[in-house]
Amino acid sequence: MPYPRNVTECLEGRLGTLLAQHPDANEVRLRSEGHISLVIGRNTLVTDLFCTQNEMEACLMTLCGGSLHAHEDSLQEGYIDVGGGVRAGVAGRITSGGQIRMLREISAINIRLPHFIYGISGELFPRMIRALNTGGTLIYSPPGEGKTTLLRDLALRSASGPKGRRVALIDSRGELYDPSAMKDTQIDLLSGYTKAKGIEIATRTLSPQLIICDEIGSGEADAILRAQNCGVPLIASAHASSFQGLMQRPDIRQLHDAGVFVLYAGIRRCDESKNFRYSFTENACNVFPPVGEQSEPSAILKEEREVSIC
Repeated sequence: MPYPRNVTECLEGRLGTLLAQHPDANEVRLRSEGHISLVIGRNTLVTDLFCTQNEMEACLMTLCGGSLHAHEDSLQEGYIDVGGGVRAGVAGRITSGGQIRMLREISAINIRLPHFIYGISGELFPRMIRALNTGGTLIYSPPGEGKTTLLRDLALRSASGPKGRRVALIDSRGELYDPSAMKDTQIDLLSGYTKAKGIEIATRTLSPQLIICDEIGSGEADAILRAQNCGVPLIASAHASSFQGLMQRPDIRQLHDAGVFVLYAGIRRCDESKNFRYSFTENACNVFPPVGEQSEPSAILKEEREVSIC
């Protein structure tokens, strides 16, 4: 898939040559007065290419289309939505008080390069569909294991064909929607909304049969609960290294106690493969005591097992 023009311009010259040598790179990481590196799968390749402060600032302006002001809101959240599924994380100095009036001293830019891979949810998809009768599915893993790629495939499969479901895709950071693959499906795209607002609007106005969003966190629990009360199941992802760690997050625990998610899928990317290793957990709803009280997460497990499809 061709990248947007501003990304292509940033990746010309020596970066273009570097990426041509490593087409499977997931990220290009630029550091001021430091060496450029690539992330390929789980590995980081530090190159001998050096990046100056002037090059950093020029790259940022190119990614922003020449206007930092146009991206001020997202820059306050530490990223730029470049389009075409590309997101650039930005680190630098902001003014005191947290409001970006002028961004200076850019120290790092991380350009995430999406790989639109489909047909990888074979083990998870039928389980997710069965779970829809009673609730949603939450996919969890540490960063970089492929949650977004997996959600994209689940969205496409759910909304495709004559029996495709009406899917509301909440794409807050422009990473989930693939116009080339999803334009002739039952997907309704809400791009740029916060997850909470997108879920609220989708539930109220779009009559979805399924809502899909990425990386839920604090602030979305109430909106998700309202959607669940309207009978709309949610497929989402969250950062966690284990099911026990997931249950330590108060927002996720609140949704768990309410029975929003009936299936949890922990994933790890198999080495040298585009497949996943799954750890499935089913939710025996409402067994946990209120947040703050002690209990063992294993008390609610009906099933937990690893399924390797490497």
